[in-house]
Amino acid sequence: MICAVVTCTEDLQQAQQADLVELRLDLINTHQTSPKELLTYCKKTVIATVREQSEGGAFAGTKDQKIKLYKEAIAAGATYIDIEYRQFESYKRDLASCVPPQVKVILSFHNLRETAEDEIFEVRANMEDLKPDIIKIVTQANSVNDNLLMFWLLKNPAVPTIAFCMGEKGVISRILCTAYGSPFTYAAVNEKNVTAGQITVSDLQQVYHSNTLTHATKVYAVVGKDVTNSCSPVLHNAAYRATGMDAVYLPINSDDLGDFIYFTQQFRMEGFNITAPFKRDLIDAGNIVSKDAESIGAINTVKIQEGKLICTNTDAVGVQKALGAIGGKTVLIIGAGGAARAAAYAVTQNGGKVIITNKTMEKAEAVAKKFEGKVCHLENLPAYDIMINATPVGSDDVSIPLKEEQILPGTKVMDMIYHPKTTPLLTAASAKGCETINGLPMLLHQAVASFIWWTGKEEEREVIETAMRASLHDAP
Repeated sequence: MICAVVTCTEDLQQAQQADLVELRLDLINTHQTSPKELLTYCKKTVIATVREQSEGGAFAGTKDQKIKLYKEAIAAGATYIDIEYRQFESYKRDLASCVPPQVKVILSFHNLRETAEDEIFEVRANMEDLKPDIIKIVTQANSVNDNLLMFWLLKNPAVPTIAFCMGEKGVISRILCTAYGSPFTYAAVNEKNVTAGQITVSDLQQVYHSNTLTHATKVYAVVGKDVTNSCSPVLHNAAYRATGMDAVYLPINSDDLGDFIYFTQQFRMEGFNITAPFKRDLIDAGNIVSKDAESIGAINTVKIQEGKLICTNTDAVGVQKALGAIGGKTVLIIGAGGAARAAAYAVTQNGGKVIITNKTMEKAEAVAKKFEGKVCHLENLPAYDIMINATPVGSDDVSIPLKEEQILPGTKVMDMIYHPKTTPLLTAASAKGCETINGLPMLLHQAVASFIWWTGKEEEREVIETAMRASLHDAP
């Protein structure tokens, strides 16, 4: 189940789409709207929470004021009250006698700094001894592997347990915790009030379909240093639904590829896409690498079989299909990383010629040599038919990888960035009459190729591509 976290009265109506609602009475202005009024409006099961500042909340009142809020919520019909573990003795003394049997107690623990293994297992044991109705343990994820501890907490608990990690690296446990035993997970009502790593109710329902996930659901992912805004989950999850697969595709942020590889060894995964800055890191790591990936010198798609990583590259297919006819064209590629290498491979394999430019000329020369191309300095660009930006410059919606006067009128300009959909480069190119292509067509076609490579569903290519293409209309 999904619990919508309500932090202001404006979100009450939209929160009704969730299975239950948490009223954060420490954040809602209860002087203007009383707990009784709030609960009267809610048509869902309600959790009443008054989180103190030391626990990451906003309540700064007295103990008596806090008790008063809880009592008003109970009297108005709250099904659950959330009590902080560190405040349990005060709860027993001042509130327990006022809680009727039908009102359930969630005993919660938060560590806003880290996920410490010894601490959380000791805390869980202590909380179980206190015999609440539900235990809630939430910690800050500083590594993707912190999520593993949350999944271990959910194995055969003595008391029903909610456990997940906060932060960008904790997204995987927020989405999967209910599949592994949590009674429910928590979600933001909308994008306006999302905190780092939090998912909205609509995304949990419409992208991840979290209420349908089980321990048997196959797990795929995209991993990179910052994949928070990746559209890949939207594409792949739409295709799983269209093909009837019991699978989910997740965004996993990691600063360390080694940490993530350890995660895959401890957690059952079917495969993953890999993006910046890790596309070249698996080439020389003793893995099984396809001929295309070997030729490109970069990997974007990995299948896990019997503990082995089988690697390939579908980015080149994405570039070729996004650009269309390349034969006989001179293509200027800005960048020298894994994405640039895939673009150079696509161009040369389809009869085009490449020119590579990059801030670091040594890297540009290495790519040009590999694909029998030329190099040039960014300040002195030669004539070209097609330009490809294969760098992240422009993802801030401000920067542009070259001077506007260097864009040749009437040429084709592709920016691999798709968030924002129209970058400053594409805006400037469009103003010069250029045909412009953002990163979404490439993303779509490499995703279709990855999906089929993982699943073998070549016969459903049309269904897969149609579902993915339709999902892009809802992409951010």
